[in-house]
Amino acid sequence: MIIHSDNVEEAKVKYDAFAPFDLIFLDHDLGGDVYVDSEEKNTGNQFAKWLCQSKSLKDTPIIIHSLNYYGVQNMKRFLPKALEIPFPILMDDLQKKKMVIE
Repeated sequence: MIIHSDNVEEAKVKYDAFAPFDLIFLDHDLGGDVYVDSEEKNTGNQFAKWLCQSKSLKDTPIIIHSLNYYGVQNMKRFLPKALEIPFPILMDDLQKKKMVIE
């Protein structure tokens, strides 16, 4: 099952309802906004700050993907074991697999 949210408060509720997860993907800029300050309420950084305190997180693999470089670095402060996929690398890989329409 895939659980999706682009809202931090909703994501917290869904996380509590369905945890533990096999894998977590996190973006920094949520709700259609771009290059958002990490201290704003609806960012992946705020979710990462909350998530790092979760007892059910344990060793769940986390992948952070975002165009917001500084947002990613802020999230990594809370989730240092998370794998970071720099967006240009992600785009290169998708284009190689012809998954991006040019």
